[in-house]
Parts: sequence; C-alpha cells; structure tokens
Amino acid sequence: MRDVAIDQWLNFAKGAGPAPLANFEVQSPVTEAFLLGCLAQRFPGERLEWDAANTKITTFEKANKFVDPPARSGYAG
Repeated sequence: MRDVAIDQWLNFAKGAGPAPLANFEVQSPVTEAFLLGCLAQRFPGERLEWDAANTKITTFEKANKFVDPPARSGYAG
C-alpha cells in the first residue's frame, strides 16, 4: 500500500492533480530545525547558532563536520 503523500506528489508531477499537502517549502524549515535539535544532542551545553544562508554553525566549529559530512567510500555521487 503506497503512502497518500507519495500519490499526491506523483499526480501533481504528472499534471494530474493539485499541489500535494506535504509542501516542501513549508516543511523544509521544520525538518532543518528537527535535525539541528538532533545535532545539539551531540554537544550538550554548547550554544549552536545556525546560519541558514551559509548552511553552517557559527558558534561551534566542531559541530560543522556533522552538517554535511563527506560521503563514505563507495557512495560518492
């Protein structure tokens, strides 16, 4: 059984339906905040300030290695 959100997106992409309810422009900041919360758990007590425009932590350089880690061997695109 396929997910309703996937069907909505596929129909929209094919021009056969309205824009999906799972709007990426609305949900991407929510996902970003969630992932930053996960990152903050790795560094308890550290203040992490996020620069969204440059996609990096500005207050704790050590955390940036987790923001966009290099691909593992065999997975590079």
